[in-house]
Amino acid sequence: MMEPAPTPADAASRTPPPAPRPAATAAGPLEDVDIRPYLRRDPWPRKLARRALTFSLLHLFTALWWGVAPLVVPTLIVVDLLRRRPLLLVRFYLCIGAIVFGQVWGAWLLFAIWLASGGGLAWRANNRWTVWAEGYWADWNARVMAAIYDITYDVEDSAVLRDGPSLLLMRHASINDTILPIGLITRVHGVRLRIVLKAELLWAPIVDAIGHRIPVAFIRRSSGAVDRELEVVRSITPALHRHEAIMIFPEGTRFTPERRAQLLGKLMAKDPAAAAEAATLTHVLPFRTGGVMALMDGAPDAALVFCAHTGYERTARLEDFIAGGLYRTIVKVKFWRVPASAVPAEPAARAAFLHAEWRKVDAWVAKHATPPRS
Repeated sequence: MMEPAPTPADAASRTPPPAPRPAATAAGPLEDVDIRPYLRRDPWPRKLARRALTFSLLHLFTALWWGVAPLVVPTLIVVDLLRRRPLLLVRFYLCIGAIVFGQVWGAWLLFAIWLASGGGLAWRANNRWTVWAEGYWADWNARVMAAIYDITYDVEDSAVLRDGPSLLLMRHASINDTILPIGLITRVHGVRLRIVLKAELLWAPIVDAIGHRIPVAFIRRSSGAVDRELEVVRSITPALHRHEAIMIFPEGTRFTPERRAQLLGKLMAKDPAAAAEAATLTHVLPFRTGGVMALMDGAPDAALVFCAHTGYERTARLEDFIAGGLYRTIVKVKFWRVPASAVPAEPAARAAFLHAEWRKVDAWVAKHATPPRS
């Protein structure tokens, strides 16, 4: 399960001018875009040591989890029946098992593609097969979760991502909504997603594997070097194809009522005016402009695509899954596109524009939000 990074704090005023770089929008087929210069480069000893540990632990955990399933699942069925609950413990057990199994076969699939492409030397084939594999893997996860929890997806206007290069600004309410866009977009529309993630996710094997095949900005949230982290974000913007989008979560972390209250308390002590504005947002956290501004600097021709969704509100924490927060939920997703020409160029006006659009996300979520369980 992937969890994205908090974007760097609002630091547009400290963002250095972008360095000269290739044309913002690449032409030709998607597979012809040579993304190798924009991939993460880890020293081989560090990468091999990390993967030797994480892949071994993943395979061990998966084998143990499914190995004891013939004993555990019948026991959980009895417990669920005694509690008169719709097999929620069984569903949770199968959910975790499916997630780790998906990571295993997804990582091996990417490794097979790497071998078949000559260690990535046949980069066009590697591009084509990796996009297919990523989309298939995410779609598989979405379908399996839907089968386990009887989830229904109601998606509106996802095709706007096919209209040219985009910056995809996602609401973040659950660990689920990090995979959701890949499943909805890559496999359905053939759009490759570049992504901004926290560096800690390099310890998740499937994220580590994908994050070295497509341009991913892994952000060190606690580094304190805001300008350097913004440049890492900006580094994945060159040669953006018309069938590519860069996904970022502008809230910086998952929304929960507790986090909202905590953030409002901090803002009230530092900036009462900002706290008052943030208090008007009831279903999303305030928009953090630093990372998005860096992406806009690096890809000035990219449109903004906003994504609001509901249905995952009851799955912000692991215990929510155990309690059945996903059971028979309807996941509603809405996309809308703002052309680059409609976005102000002046930084202050641009920030105000972004905050205004984010209020639209909040309003949409408020209208369609999943009611809390009684």
